[in-house]
Amino acid sequence: MTRNPSTLKNRLYTTGGLALAYLATAELGLLIGFIPAWKVTLIWPPSAIALIAVILLGGRALPGLVLGALATSLLNQPGDLSPLSTGLVALAIALGAITSALVAALALRRLFPEGPGTVNALTFLQGTMIVFLACAIGALSGMASLTISGALPQQAFLPGVTLW
Repeated sequence: MTRNPSTLKNRLYTTGGLALAYLATAELGLLIGFIPAWKVTLIWPPSAIALIAVILLGGRALPGLVLGALATSLLNQPGDLSPLSTGLVALAIALGAITSALVAALALRRLFPEGPGTVNALTFLQGTMIVFLACAIGALSGMASLTISGALPQQAFLPGVTLW
């Protein structure tokens, strides 16, 4: 079976574009970090990129988002970790971030099956809480993997998760 070159080219552009968008917005978010040595920031624009991409593109967004999240994690590892630990921590952080977007997108699709035109105050609040709780997945994954690896001190875990 042969693939349409145009389709493959579009997928490569989508994957590369999402990876670059994720990485670029992550670097911007890290510029405003409040604990620079630990690369901790309260504002994480890649979460919005990932959520919107998953809502609009579904599974086609995943390769680019995973590559972008993995590149971000690999380029911004705090601490002195072995190469294996660095890779495992980066993978855990990337998978946690992407899982957050997937959970939020799936939950929002269930909450708003007809699209955003059906929003009232209650469903808006429910949607906000869904996204808020889904973000906790990425925060918990990131802080846990960094703490378990020794890249962050144990006393930073609870404040970090709570802030994120």
